[in-house]
Amino acid sequence: MASGECVRKNKDLINALQIVLDGISMSKLMCDESLSNIFQLCGDMTVPALAIIDQKHVHKIVSPDGRYVFQVQGANGNRYTRLTEELYCNCLSFKNYVILKQSSFLCKHILAILISLALDNVPVEQFKDNEYLDMLLSYDY
Repeated sequence: MASGECVRKNKDLINALQIVLDGISMSKLMCDESLSNIFQLCGDMTVPALAIIDQKHVHKIVSPDGRYVFQVQGANGNRYTRLTEELYCNCLSFKNYVILKQSSFLCKHILAILISLALDNVPVEQFKDNEYLDMLLSYDY
């Protein structure tokens, strides 16, 4: 698939996923239809993302001045940090399947964050400014 086609397809998938997530956000429930739609859009990423949510491994990290990022603990114990306005993850799956093979438009960590946000189910952790800065400086871009 040409790069331009891939970008258009990914935008369409992201828009479709956002519509499903908006429905979940309105009801704060994951009905069978929503789950089916997410599975159709995200395929193999769906079940691991739901496992991450069930294990409560999605966290919103907030600094005293209100800046925030999301962290997800992966199955291997690594923590993956997502800056708030990007659909990028520093995990190996994102690199392999989204960037290199272009066979997916997100990884399980991003999907877990998006679903958790729609369900309004993201624990918040407060960090001091220096801790927040250290965490950002350790972020593997």
